[in-house]
Amino acid sequence: MPNRMPPARGYDLTDYQLSRANLYNPLRDFLKHYAKRDRVSKFWDFDSFSDTADFTLAQTQTSTNFTVVDGLGGVVSGTTASVTTASISMIGKTRWNGNNNCMFEARFKVDTVASTFIIEAGLVNAAPATGASVVADIDTPSFFTTATNVAMFGIWNNQTHTSIAFASVGSFTSQTVASTLITAASATFTTPVADTYITARILLLSTVTGRSKMYGWVNGILRASHVGLLTGAEMGAVNGQSAIYPWFYLQTVAAAVKVPTLDYLWMSQDRAALSGQLE
Repeated sequence: MPNRMPPARGYDLTDYQLSRANLYNPLRDFLKHYAKRDRVSKFWDFDSFSDTADFTLAQTQTSTNFTVVDGLGGVVSGTTASVTTASISMIGKTRWNGNNNCMFEARFKVDTVASTFIIEAGLVNAAPATGASVVADIDTPSFFTTATNVAMFGIWNNQTHTSIAFASVGSFTSQTVASTLITAASATFTTPVADTYITARILLLSTVTGRSKMYGWVNGILRASHVGLLTGAEMGAVNGQSAIYPWFYLQTVAAAVKVPTLDYLWMSQDRAALSGQLE
């Protein structure tokens, strides 16, 4: 075998290595989550029955908790009871932080959209009371009392605004509520299709300690940017110093069975706080 230089140069598996080799191109975007010395990434593909051990599961009204459904790739699914306000939820046990440029992504669907329901996917500082949704009202956005640090995608079709939306709020000084209500004029679709997957991504970016801008994507298209100061308040900014956890939830509004399915849940963040922006 010919003599070769060893592959390790002292900075392998780092964003620095990617920047030297790839500058800013699609390949770097693809690889940056594998730069393990700089980035922590966790991907739940729900292909193992132990995957739900990383989450606290809850249900009301004799619904069936989320469980792993064996199969190619795996999914986690649950079934609500056929009554009003029946719910199933899961919240992660490991903390993440906006100051570390935290990212959440989930791919999910609902078996039927024939009756009203609430679905939420995103980040929250703590689970609300059993059965409650994180977002209490999307029309005039407000949150459950314990949900003080939130970045959430959802469909709250018991409200006046019945299509998809994003809402966020922070617990840091002067951080106030912001929402993006997605309408037919601004999107290719606004309501889910039965048994059809939606992919939602939320990204928190911080350049100042405690101030995390929130960006939201639906099916790969940027739809929400809660980023700036307005009338003296940081509308929609999230407190990057406060712990947040991945959250997935469905509640019936009408008395009808709903079967939500979560294909995967992906979390990623910088290993060191404020070490750089993920763009």
